[in-house]
Amino acid sequence: MATADSIPNLTPSAARAATGLLVVLTAMPSEPVETLLSNLAATFPADQMTIATPDPLLAEQHPELRFLTVNPTNSTWTLTAADFINAHQLAQKSEARAVLILGPAADTLAPAALQALAAAVDSADLAIPCYDQPPRAGLVNAAILYPLTRALFATRARFPLALDLGLSLRMAERLAAAGQRFSTLSQSDALLWPIDEAAAAGFTIQEIDAGPRTLPQPTEADLNAVLALVTSSLFADIDAKAAFWQRARPCPLPVTPSRRLPTTTPPPT
Repeated sequence: MATADSIPNLTPSAARAATGLLVVLTAMPSEPVETLLSNLAATFPADQMTIATPDPLLAEQHPELRFLTVNPTNSTWTLTAADFINAHQLAQKSEARAVLILGPAADTLAPAALQALAAAVDSADLAIPCYDQPPRAGLVNAAILYPLTRALFATRARFPLALDLGLSLRMAERLAAAGQRFSTLSQSDALLWPIDEAAAAGFTIQEIDAGPRTLPQPTEADLNAVLALVTSSLFADIDAKAAFWQRARPCPLPVTPSRRLPTTTPPPT
């Protein structure tokens, strides 16, 4: 689905050669973004990575890295439809083989987590992190989001609304198409559910251990409004994909030490 292209052309240095990995950053303050750039440079070869950022000054400050400039979105605490549309358009322009989308406060991700996300996309369409969180953090995720997506879409990824994702090109294309449907309704800030999209498409999903990460809080003061926003978005997506999760699907038996296959003794001869 086509829209007016609001993404600037590649800079000359980025246009000279295709890149292996496209890393899409959301807007963040200068100090955190410097930390993130340092982690990226220590993790990936500079000639195999293009970084898309809404800050055009970074290209001048870091000539050793390859940059694209992207229009900023309103992502302050989670990814939105506009982020996925931008990521796919940039992936096409830079001829990337895979995409990393890093959300707000991604500077708190360890370099090992960045490497694991990128490596997972070599064999999976969607790489999704599992963050180490304090016991009482992420209650909405633990009590609502994870149980629902696990039950209906048969996935075990524990953070369905993760802030950081690794995407194959076809996964990026599918998420952009889903985001475009919201964009045509002037809802570019709508939430998307990559786990649901991957499961419905039959794409492969891999969860990686990302270690600790700071999860930014919503800017809205009314937590009830935030809860309503997230749950209504998930329930709407579940309803739209009812034809998928209502199908009968084989469910493997859980493997436990107490489960033993019955044995029979051959009759005496």
